[in-house]
Amino acid sequence: ARLAALVRMSIVHKKPGPIDFNVRHAANEINALTAAFNILMHQTNAQLKEIQSKSKLLKRKNRQLKKLNRELDNFLYSTAHDLRSPLTSLLGLINIMRYDNRQEDLVVYFDMMEKSIQRSDAFIAQIVSFSKNKRLLIKPERLDLYQLVEEIFEGHSFPSGNARLVRETVIHEVVPFYSDRNRVTILLNNLISNAIRYSDPDKEQSYIKLFITVNDHEATIEVRDNGIGIEAEHIDKIFDMFYRASTDSKGSGLGLFVFHETLKRLKGRVRVTSAPGEGSSFFITLPNYHKTLEALAEPVAEKKAFYEAS
Repeated sequence: ARLAALVRMSIVHKKPGPIDFNVRHAANEINALTAAFNILMHQTNAQLKEIQSKSKLLKRKNRQLKKLNRELDNFLYSTAHDLRSPLTSLLGLINIMRYDNRQEDLVVYFDMMEKSIQRSDAFIAQIVSFSKNKRLLIKPERLDLYQLVEEIFEGHSFPSGNARLVRETVIHEVVPFYSDRNRVTILLNNLISNAIRYSDPDKEQSYIKLFITVNDHEATIEVRDNGIGIEAEHIDKIFDMFYRASTDSKGSGLGLFVFHETLKRLKGRVRVTSAPGEGSSFFITLPNYHKTLEALAEPVAEKKAFYEAS
């Protein structure tokens, strides 16, 4: 009984160092047990000190890593942002050269230069989007989905023979949709640009269809096309950084990675179905911050009413 009481006391009070377990007239087995317990306690204390030391080291390394990540994000954003200015200037110079040019054979080279600069600018824009997604907080606001979709389509140059590319937008809003405008733009812009880029030139008519439904809790978005499609073996990898489904891919391999990171930031979900030669469908679910903003606005309204009454 005395030995049991001493053991309980050592555990409850967490006394460091060996404890006097001397019990008069104790059997040899009891003495061996007390010695083994003291050794165990000594080893436990040593391990706890080592864990505490490594925990402090890990916290320090985490602080250093966070600092490096912030510096890398700042460097990435600043560098990408600064790189876009000279590219814009080059495009302006190319347009001036087009007007002043009198040699028809140079037009082809101007087109090649312009396309090369546009590809570089699009790649840098993806990096800027990725950096913004990591740096900026989510700022919900009411979105005009019709206007947003129209702006995205207007911002894309359609491939040659665009008369055969038909687009359809169906939006059903039970309640207004509130979300982060920049991030939703990134999501829709990425899917629409991919549907345009990978349309099937062998089909008589290509289409891009958007179906959006909004309720109190979420918005479900489907972007459907009848383009060249994706092989089944690639679908699970298309959101990896720099992954390309084929060597003929026209993109940088960064777009869908940025799309997926942005979607995760919004706590959204995505599902993809596709078949080669038939097209692809992307199904997105995004939370609607409508109720969240209402809940935040109610205390403010109550406080205002109180002051007005006073």
